Amino acid sequence: MVMRTAKSIQAYNFSQPMREELLWLCRNARPRRLRSILEFAEKEIIIPDGEFEGFKFKADRQPFAKLWFETIDNPPAGINRFFATGPTQTGKTLDCFVIPIMYHLFEVQETVVCGLPDMNMVADKWNVDLLPIIQRSKYRNLLPDTGRGARGGKAQIRAIHFKNGTVLRFMGGRGSDKSRAAFTARVIVLTEVDDFARIAGGSEEADPAAQIEVRALSYGTRKVVYGECTLSSVMGRTHQEVTRGYVEPDTDIEVPYHMKTTSRIILQCPHCKEWSTPERENLVGYKEAKSLSEAKRITSVQCPKCAKPWTEKQRHEANHNCRLLYRGQSIKKSGKITGDLPDTDTLGFRWNAVNNLFPDSINQVITYEFNALFSENEEAEKRKLHQFVWAIPTKPDMMDTVTLKRDRIIKRQRDYPRGVVPEDTYCLTFTIDLRNTEAHCLAVAWTKDAACHVVHYEIVHVPSRDMGVEMAFDHTLNEIADNIVEPGFPIGDADSKERYVPEQVWIDAGYQGKSQGNYPVYDFIQSRTIDGTGNDDRYRPVIGRGEGQQYAVRYGMPKSTGAIVKFIGQEYHISLLDHYAVHLVETNADYWKVWAQQRMAVPMISDLIYRHDPSVPGAFTMYRDMPINHAHFVNQLLAERQRTEYVPGKGEVTVMERIHQLNHFLDTFHMACCCANFLDVRLQTQQAPIEEEQTVIETNRTTADGRPYFIHQRQNQ
Repeated sequence: MVMRTAKSIQAYNFSQPMREELLWLCRNARPRRLRSILEFAEKEIIIPDGEFEGFKFKADRQPFAKLWFETIDNPPAGINRFFATGPTQTGKTLDCFVIPIMYHLFEVQETVVCGLPDMNMVADKWNVDLLPIIQRSKYRNLLPDTGRGARGGKAQIRAIHFKNGTVLRFMGGRGSDKSRAAFTARVIVLTEVDDFARIAGGSEEADPAAQIEVRALSYGTRKVVYGECTLSSVMGRTHQEVTRGYVEPDTDIEVPYHMKTTSRIILQCPHCKEWSTPERENLVGYKEAKSLSEAKRITSVQCPKCAKPWTEKQRHEANHNCRLLYRGQSIKKSGKITGDLPDTDTLGFRWNAVNNLFPDSINQVITYEFNALFSENEEAEKRKLHQFVWAIPTKPDMMDTVTLKRDRIIKRQRDYPRGVVPEDTYCLTFTIDLRNTEAHCLAVAWTKDAACHVVHYEIVHVPSRDMGVEMAFDHTLNEIADNIVEPGFPIGDADSKERYVPEQVWIDAGYQGKSQGNYPVYDFIQSRTIDGTGNDDRYRPVIGRGEGQQYAVRYGMPKSTGAIVKFIGQEYHISLLDHYAVHLVETNADYWKVWAQQRMAVPMISDLIYRHDPSVPGAFTMYRDMPINHAHFVNQLLAERQRTEYVPGKGEVTVMERIHQLNHFLDTFHMACCCANFLDVRLQTQQAPIEEEQTVIETNRTTADGRPYFIHQRQNQ
């Protein structure tokens, strides 16, 4: 019909402009047929590197990919979220990240939101994963000629505007929640999904991945969400998404709206004709081998049903005939699947090493497995194999390393009133956690063997609403210094005239309230350095790093001192901020919070208030007061709990998990513990460092009155 109309237009004596307009209308009147994502991939994608460089994408090379795309094209009713995981180096990024993005940008021709844990990842994702494949396709002509992303590079990219009118908009998990709230799209693609959980702690709203997904909320059931990641642990978001979606029938338990699909790829055994999913335990033979070459000869995949070995040819044939089975369904030998489809909006898709048909892939797996048998850390190697080869989530030890009860901690009191320093004190620390409207202050007395007694704590009002943040910070810090720190605390009795002035005052500088380049904490410390009082080394800024989710930056221990790093201690170090003329203390906050809470777990002589008995080495106590008055303070000390879990690349580590929002006194206490270590406080079980191995800062530097610059350098003074 359109062609006949076009011929009629040619026959009529229209003017040339009119004829061109009418012909354009005829050409575009025919609706464009949308190809399936599988058709699109096999017609348009050219592999940019690796074994098949320069060849077109073929789903038959990895049959699970064909199954993945066919499920996306024809999903069970109600499914519009697709989450996938599999071993590394099996095409996961291409199949589950690049191709979905390109399909919607260039075939469907619609805007796509790409969610990443950190915007610093954008340049690599664009330049390494996306741009090379687009440049190999016919869509390279749609790339922008100008702007970031046009020629690659490391500049931060927020959006790529293509010439067909579509936009690839990048959103990061870090930053303010508002940065993700002003852009909508029907299609969301998430990558490195598990890493979103790590940086969720700083938001008071939903976690960042959920906030990004909400950008498609207005599209209702028409939204499409893709997600991919290498599995980390059973607590990771990827594992939760892959196993979500099933509504448990016949139960009175109220469960989330999507729970478990537990879909799995099944293969038919060439011997017994039964269908099953071979896993790591079905790879047998390598444990009995005496050499790697023998392991490769005798190792094979066995059928989970009949235990008969498969040849490589049989493994390939079984994968080319693979099926996807959902929880609650069954399959007959004929291949007929019975059972209802899951009531879900989320498809979880997983493949493992048995499904990987890349050349020599099974020999690589055998090599990894055989070498792991002789590793010094077999458990660590097992975790790597689970994560990177078999796509099995690790099951970390999620046991609390210390069990602490608030009521028992409140009872840990010595018979000293508030503000009084015990007679057996070796040193006194004072720490401040400075916030926008409040400053949390803590004075702790320490014995040489790490017994710690809380002498004083209070919350000081910061009048930022009355005089601005910078002036309020400076005013508050000077008030604390002049009225609390410098007058000192009485020793042994409230009426004692002998006063104890804290040796060190450490101030959390992580929340600076900076504006127009002003850093009030640094400015305050600098003013105390040059005031001529001789206390130029008493006040120090502190920033905590760590593995826990509330920390944007991980702690890294420097290997040596130099122009910047001036002192290296036990999970902390001191660096010179030359521009501000201050020495910044950077701590491993996770380590010192764990150490701090362990003080509260040291057994006491009694849970009752005890008198002026000698303090228990390494134990925590507080000044005498009514239990109700200590409740809020102790609640904050327990606002985080310790978790031992596996971190890829680091092994078993203990991290802190925030369970309550208010944790400011825990921050002050962890700084006090680190500060005490700086002042040479040690547990009895700790060996004092060998003097010649200690790293010190400018050993010839002195204070204004001639004393050694750092406390630990002063002997018998």
